[in-house]
Amino acid sequence: AKQFGIADSVFSETDTHIHVPEGAIAKDGPSAGVAMVVSLASLYTGRPVSKTAAMTGEITLRGDVLPV
Repeated sequence: AKQFGIADSVFSETDTHIHVPEGAIAKDGPSAGVAMVVSLASLYTGRPVSKTAAMTGEITLRGDVLPV
């Protein structure tokens, strides 16, 4: 979190729940992981993500991005 400028207090003062219902949008596998992490980083830092950005990839518990 420090590497991205996210205050430690975010995790002690905020509850975050991500719900990805199976039937909502067609998806296959964990390829939306990196987009979810980027959107959370944007939320916690207040820095917007470029509207022209596109991303896909699985993210591990250690933060490594894996190919799709």
